Amino acid sequence: MKSLSVHLIEGFIDQVNGTVYISWAQPRVLGIPQIKSLRDQLDSWVDKVHTTLLSVEAETPDLVAA
Repeated sequence: MKSLSVHLIEGFIDQVNGTVYISWAQPRVLGIPQIKSLRDQLDSWVDKVHTTLLSVEAETPDLVAA
């Protein structure tokens, strides 16, 4: 979200489907180690979000039941 707000990327977040669409990114040269680091950070973030989701679902089963 910060990258969107400072115009490093353009796109939108679809909260209903839980997806992010990126249509443009500020050009920048990244080396393979930097790309791997970004991938690792994103993987870690996804894991944390998933863990949080499971925790919220476990704590509030009546609120998230469809």
